[in-house]
Amino acid sequence: MKLRTKLSLLFGIVVLSVVTIVGTVAYTKSAEMGTTDARNTMQVSANLAAGEIASKLDDFMKMAQVSGYDSVLATASDAIVSHYVNQLAENYAFTSGNLVDRNGISRKDGTDFSDRDYVQKALEGKVNISDLTISKYTGNYGFSVASPVYSGNNKISGVVYFRMDADFMGNILNQIVISDNSYTYLVDGDGMVIVHPDETQIGTYNITDKKDGLGSIAEKILSQESGAGTYSRKGTEYICGYSPVAGTNGWTVVVTA
Repeated sequence: MKLRTKLSLLFGIVVLSVVTIVGTVAYTKSAEMGTTDARNTMQVSANLAAGEIASKLDDFMKMAQVSGYDSVLATASDAIVSHYVNQLAENYAFTSGNLVDRNGISRKDGTDFSDRDYVQKALEGKVNISDLTISKYTGNYGFSVASPVYSGNNKISGVVYFRMDADFMGNILNQIVISDNSYTYLVDGDGMVIVHPDETQIGTYNITDKKDGLGSIAEKILSQESGAGTYSRKGTEYICGYSPVAGTNGWTVVVTA
């Protein structure tokens, strides 16, 4: 092989190597920039979603609080109260409503709710929203927003609460769409999924699961941090943003794609 041919061949190899290296670096940088942009988008979306949910929950608690000062609930007979609470729940678009006395016993049908945290807190004078619970009536997962009921002398005479099934809250989250493959869900202070578009995940999947969880991101979520990151689950890579929901027992909204 002539020297000129050898030099040409060598030059071609060098050029090809340089182009390959430059292309690889450019692609890597582009991918990194794309991932960074996606993380930023997810974090902003999670922050907005958390704010929206906190606002909705605040509205729910105000509805319950107003009902707690309704004289009908404090003075009417059990038969009238039963119908009245149902009407209030319907007006507020909740799944159902109930009124319990100071012992936590339903004035509608005698069911004992004294073991429910949201009832206990309301009897102590605190308007609050429960974590995920199973309805004693329907067996469905859901949440209850509760308020003290005040009598004429401003003493607590019982508790009024309104119930919303998990899909009630899910309808709010379903409005948050980043892309065709994105979805939004809620976890409680222990990392348990409490609202999710896949209902099989509700009350069964915990983000702290060592084999199938979110890894280090789960720790940040449980610490009530706001941020974004990547993780792998069942062989698929995900980018997610997360943000705590104010006014709750450690709830966090997670936006994933």
